[in-house]
Amino acid sequence: PVIDLQLLKSHTSYVGAWDKDHEAVQRFWRVLEGFSQEDRSKFIRYCWGRSRLPKPSSWPPNTPFKLTKHNGGDDILPPAHTCFFQIELPCYSTDELMATRILAAVNFGMGEFLVA
Repeated sequence: PVIDLQLLKSHTSYVGAWDKDHEAVQRFWRVLEGFSQEDRSKFIRYCWGRSRLPKPSSWPPNTPFKLTKHNGGDDILPPAHTCFFQIELPCYSTDELMATRILAAVNFGMGEFLVA
């Protein structure tokens, strides 16, 4: 499936003293833009339990993607909560590190249960 990041951005809420202009949020969107469509789909599945986004006209009401600040550092993977379409993201120090941690979580984890 094709993951439309503009659609996802338009349905994103920022939690934990974050807004769309925060450095970590900007880093997050840059990292997702660099992902393949396959990795974007895995990311959506990790956060929501589905591999694709709904069509713009059928997005469920009151169901934003929640990008939440996590107080952890560079050494942890970002936990997700599929019931809430949410990921808790630490303020990773670089784009590369954030990409590595997110991809490790989506490739070896399922929702909040890490299987690696």
